[in-house]
Amino acid sequence: RGGGNGGGGGPQAGLAASPPRECAPDLLCSGRGACDTQLGRCDCDPGWEGAACDVPAPDRRLRLTPGPSSADGAATLRFALAAAASTYPPSTRPGSHRGLRAAPARFAFAVTSDEGVLPADALAVAVDDGEVRIARQPPRGTAGSAVVTVTATADGAALRSAAAIVRVAADGSVDATAIGDLGGDEVG
Repeated sequence: RGGGNGGGGGPQAGLAASPPRECAPDLLCSGRGACDTQLGRCDCDPGWEGAACDVPAPDRRLRLTPGPSSADGAATLRFALAAAASTYPPSTRPGSHRGLRAAPARFAFAVTSDEGVLPADALAVAVDDGEVRIARQPPRGTAGSAVVTVTATADGAALRSAAAIVRVAADGSVDATAIGDLGGDEVG
């Protein structure tokens, strides 16, 4: 096996590689996930959560809330996948909404109902931030509105959607109002 610091060269010479970690014996992921040896914790299958993947994941709804409009006339929609507060304690995690515990989205996208009023390239989804940023539009002298639908998933299996009305003023500034959860479907 060799020893010491001799030989090897390379960019990490002399640095010990982190040994793989194992999930604690009582956390064998309950047959509903796999142990992430980098982090030493379970990566649960869709529909399960908890340290040992032994808790059924709650039915989550996608919640949209308008963020503050920016000085340049752009708007923001914040989104979170949330379960009922009566079942789960409120979270202090950014992205949680009004007493709901939020699950981070792993994937999200947004679409517009009217490309003439609000083109798709005006929508920028930041999954890690839980935001859809809506860019100011070129002034065109007339106002209009479009429905923006946001779809997200926390586990890759349950897609959830919610919608907002985005108003585009004649000067190109935009603002958004959430209109509600559209439910979702299981994938696969």
